[in-house]
Amino acid sequence: MVDSSSTDGSVSLVRKKFPGVKIIRLKENVGVAGYNQGFRQARGVYFIVCDCDVTIGNEVANLVTTVFTECDADILAFKITDFTTGEIIDNPSHSIETDTKGGYQAANFNGSAWAMRRRVFRKIGGYNPEYFIYLAEMELSARALMKNYKLRYFPDLVCRHNINKAVVRNKGKYFVARNWVYFIVKYLPLWSIPLIGVWSLSKVFYDTSRGYGMAGSYLAGFVDGLKKALYYFRNRTTFTFKETVKFVKGNFNVGGFTNQW
Repeated sequence: MVDSSSTDGSVSLVRKKFPGVKIIRLKENVGVAGYNQGFRQARGVYFIVCDCDVTIGNEVANLVTTVFTECDADILAFKITDFTTGEIIDNPSHSIETDTKGGYQAANFNGSAWAMRRRVFRKIGGYNPEYFIYLAEMELSARALMKNYKLRYFPDLVCRHNINKAVVRNKGKYFVARNWVYFIVKYLPLWSIPLIGVWSLSKVFYDTSRGYGMAGSYLAGFVDGLKKALYYFRNRTTFTFKETVKFVKGNFNVGGFTNQW
């Protein structure tokens, strides 16, 4: 377990109830970069990654091993459900291609809970620490996609997520907007940016009109994203046309990060 300088007694609780768990304590909250510390020290062939507000069952952990053993998937996307109601919060688009045994092809995964082979981390690394939180899994997915790693979605891999919706509406949307600028400038070909820009504006309007996000948070994130846009532009590694089509199909048709929260 990686602890990003929590103050709620989590470390003491885990040490008491699960003395066999190795705990990595960080001096400050570094966001998703904290997971990278865990990846570096983990000894397993497969990594199962869970946020602190996520619950998965033992059967899911066992199923991950089975799936990796029986198919050639490199990264596994989970179905994300509401902790209380059980309703689906997020599930990746599986409109690209279907394979009943090998899972559904996906171009992205929800970072609340997912899994990958150790070899993926060795090749492309973990989360981009500059993203801190939100859309970091999309950026990691992009690097995996460009290295021809296979992302698969298995509906039987289910996690229960206890989301703090107030935080997501405010601070969360700031990071979504900022990191989305990073992502567009870094990975998307120039011809696609106007189309993605129109979609992004419509998404912001939809969210704010229904109370899913705050306009000020989006604006602040967009402005801060532009401050670093030149850096990402100078270091562009853009998708090919084929990769762009797969990414768009896998994120904007159904599922992906387009859901309301």
